[in-house]
Amino acid sequence: MLKGFNLLSRFDLIPFLSGRVTVATTAGLFGLLLNPLRADAEAKVRERSLFDDAWLFIKGDPVGTGDQLSYPKAREWLLPTGNDLLDPGCAKPVRPAGDFGSAVAYTQVAIEDGDWCHLNLPHDWGIEGPFHQEYAGETGKLQWWGIGWYRKHFNVPAEDALSRIYLDLDGAMAYGAVWLNGHFVGGWPYGYSSWSVDLTPYVRFGGENTIAIRLENPPDSSRWYPGGGIYRNVWLVKTSSVHVAHWGTYVVTPSISSDEALVYVETTVENDSAISANAAVVTNVYELDGLGRRFANAVASASATPGTTIVAGSQILLSQGVKVARPRLWSLKTPNRYVAVTTVTSGDKVVDEYETPFGIRTIAFSADQGFILNGEHVPIQGVCDHHDLGALGSALNVRALERQLQILRDMGCNAIRTSHNPPAPELVELCDRLGILVVDETFDCWHLPKRPNDYHLLFADWHEKDLRALVRRDRNHPSVVLWGIGDEIHEQMEPEGWKMAMHLAAIVREEDRTRPTVAAFDHIESGYNGFQVALDVVGYNYKPNDYLTFHRANPQIPIVGSETASTVSSRGEYFFPVSDDKSGGGANYQMSSYDLYAPMWANIPDVEFRGLDRAPFVAGEFVWTGFDYLGEPTPYIADAKFLLDFTDPAEKAAMEKLLPSDPKIPVPSRSSYFGIVDLAGFKKDRYFLYQARWRPDLPMAHILPHWNFPERVGMVTPVHVYTSGDAAELFLNGKSLGRKQKGPHEYRLRWDDVIYQPGELKVVAFKDGKRWAEDVVRTTGPATEINLRGDRTTLLSDGRDLSFVTVAIADQNGLTVPRSSNRICFNIEGPGEIIATDNGDPTCLESFQEKERNAFNGLALVIVRTVANKPGSIVLKARSEGLGETEIQLTSGGSL
Repeated sequence: MLKGFNLLSRFDLIPFLSGRVTVATTAGLFGLLLNPLRADAEAKVRERSLFDDAWLFIKGDPVGTGDQLSYPKAREWLLPTGNDLLDPGCAKPVRPAGDFGSAVAYTQVAIEDGDWCHLNLPHDWGIEGPFHQEYAGETGKLQWWGIGWYRKHFNVPAEDALSRIYLDLDGAMAYGAVWLNGHFVGGWPYGYSSWSVDLTPYVRFGGENTIAIRLENPPDSSRWYPGGGIYRNVWLVKTSSVHVAHWGTYVVTPSISSDEALVYVETTVENDSAISANAAVVTNVYELDGLGRRFANAVASASATPGTTIVAGSQILLSQGVKVARPRLWSLKTPNRYVAVTTVTSGDKVVDEYETPFGIRTIAFSADQGFILNGEHVPIQGVCDHHDLGALGSALNVRALERQLQILRDMGCNAIRTSHNPPAPELVELCDRLGILVVDETFDCWHLPKRPNDYHLLFADWHEKDLRALVRRDRNHPSVVLWGIGDEIHEQMEPEGWKMAMHLAAIVREEDRTRPTVAAFDHIESGYNGFQVALDVVGYNYKPNDYLTFHRANPQIPIVGSETASTVSSRGEYFFPVSDDKSGGGANYQMSSYDLYAPMWANIPDVEFRGLDRAPFVAGEFVWTGFDYLGEPTPYIADAKFLLDFTDPAEKAAMEKLLPSDPKIPVPSRSSYFGIVDLAGFKKDRYFLYQARWRPDLPMAHILPHWNFPERVGMVTPVHVYTSGDAAELFLNGKSLGRKQKGPHEYRLRWDDVIYQPGELKVVAFKDGKRWAEDVVRTTGPATEINLRGDRTTLLSDGRDLSFVTVAIADQNGLTVPRSSNRICFNIEGPGEIIATDNGDPTCLESFQEKERNAFNGLALVIVRTVANKPGSIVLKARSEGLGETEIQLTSGGSL
């Protein structure tokens, strides 16, 4: 069964995940550090601790295992896990007799595992590389598939003998199976889901325990790089036998005004003992500060529910209502939050305390007005993102995730679509704190496959559990505003495909009626075959010119651009002559950064902007993508299986013309070109085009390209300007090249006939006739030095905190030399370690673990992590032939 939740430490490194609370039109946040735990002879108040340290790892099954642990053999044993997520009226899978897998060596206690790899979680075995040129670029040229085993030895005190012990996994890729002390416990196949198993029957209280987890990632199971391993956090949860169920609270706010909000709390309490028990619930509501710390005094309290008898092995649902006076609403600018503290008593003893953070806000999607937050129209300015963290792979690190969100928010992004699977819970927690909307998406396919071994093999058995698990886990978060049930699923073209959409939407509504459902369609005809009535909001991918058509046919249905643009570019790469043919712009396995190029099925940003401006009823857009990601290096995908997906001859030809004519010539591309930000986190030119649109009140101007083209003296070199102003004047070496005004549906200013001369290119932008902003680019001198800049220089010494250090190749004036590619070597001193390097080049096949790297168009990145419990000074040094050596000092502070 799925169980328990609560707690942990400093939010910006390890969020305090909690149970679930929503507020009808609102939703919950992350939990807080619990009060000191109480233990007595009968019960233990909830304790939830991070279980990530000191694991052992090995690739592959022991010799002679064969297929005895494969999913077809394990299926009947796995299916009972999560039975409490199934419709109560349906027949539940029953675990077979015996002990599955107990004869396999790695599940047993008495084996020698000292020579296994020692590591801490989260862990992605694929990102360790190396890259292989012969592997498909579609999934990143890294070996993420295969079998991996994790083992951990740990003690459980004798005084916990009357407690229930659960293992919570936030995500494990994939087909997870768990054994404790040689006994099969349970598991979960879908690598993106969060799940839990009950360890209690097999725990050795007062002694050492051995847990073993097997994962199997099938090849051909993903369209992008998924990662492999226990790549999200793991938690050990202890409760009394009578406790709040896993994700067992739900809060809605049926009434909100400036004077008060009615907060309605539902609590599911379960009894895992062998005898009936009595339980009562008291709920207090507190305000949270910006870091999730609870204020001392409750702002609302509910009287204790009458004591209720819970039969052994069953659950009850208890409901309470409280009124919060003068509620502080959650919004994008002021993400205020509360926490409901639920105390369960049995007899005269406190047996559980469960914290459910939440926010109070109202949302609505209107067919005429788009998205409404707290009664005000808010245009959705969103991006889609896959879950990898670039050079860190899919292994979760909260600081890395927070950095991504901060970079996007500074651009004006206010929403994330979790493409195309359940995200790490920390993503949603961060969005709660930062004031960012979330489309929580579940599936990339249903019954019909996109790849031979993808989720379609699991859909029949697991879709209900996976969908309910996501909604129960996240329905308390105020940031979540839409439940996404599918991305470009093939059923959209089937005559009766809408029936499955209706089924999935019904499951969501059973779990949460406070948010609408959405699916992303890439065929406009799907909007007329029944799908449009199965969903609350219709999402269209790459159809900006069809918004009006759909709206006229379905005037009552809200629309959102669920996937837009898909412009491709490489940071700092510019190819000439500059063409407006969107299928061009490529050379040397790179894409020009003039932001005029996209696959045949996609668009440049300007086209989407026009479509939205002509259809103001559309709720907004989610750009593909915020960050570059591992895999899908369109248009440089040399995988013949991928090209077969393109049935349009012109579309296929456009993709093929950039590839070598000889199919034996390998294509080096291993990561996408779609990102507004590159894989290393460096902003592409496109970042400023979106910033100009999304932050119209921010004075800004941006010139492209750079101005280092000695081979182009006397040649036409177009200049584009992105600005939040409405006009601009361009100067080359002090001489005006003319002032231009934005016309209707014009989003960039272009000087297409500039004759290149080295020197200074300057733009002065205007708004309403007044000077607004300016930007300057200069021809640099030769590279003479290395500059280092850390995004943060003071870190926690917890072994998880990171500093992202930008490495710039500069001239004597400190200007970054934009076409430099110098080789840079790194070393570190003090209580820190270099865990990855990168440069944002989608064709670079050097391992991310290398301690040296070429700059890509003047920049590289070093990611430094602190060493746990070792404060002190960290010195990162960088040297390059002819440029000397430079260093930066970081400070690792106290532990958590």
